Amino acid sequence: MESTIYRILLSGHKFAREVIVNEDNLCSFLHTVRNCPLAVIMGPENTIFLRMEQGNLIGDKKIKIQLQEIEQAEQAGNWSPLSLYQISYYCILHETVYLYAKNRDQAKKDFLTWSIFEPDVIVLVA
Repeated sequence: MESTIYRILLSGHKFAREVIVNEDNLCSFLHTVRNCPLAVIMGPENTIFLRMEQGNLIGDKKIKIQLQEIEQAEQAGNWSPLSLYQISYYCILHETVYLYAKNRDQAKKDFLTWSIFEPDVIVLVA
């Protein structure tokens, strides 16, 4: 079963202002970018606006609870951050998107869920 892919617009991110994340990695992603002041999460059915103030999430309660669980797992040493991948592909022009995933294979799988185009290059950025 394919998971939902979210397109996320970020304010204040040092590499990308727009990224793609699958729903299974959404909270890990938000924990990874917790210092960004604003995230707009666009899904197939709705849009969620989240604000980050001094590392604290202002917004969706369900996401806030999951983030607290991730923080506890990180403190216990049972959490590892997601990696940022740059994926280039050709449609009419050469395009580039940024995607957070656990590994390169997951990044490719999530990209192919989101796009009908085959990726040309997948590069680990951070």
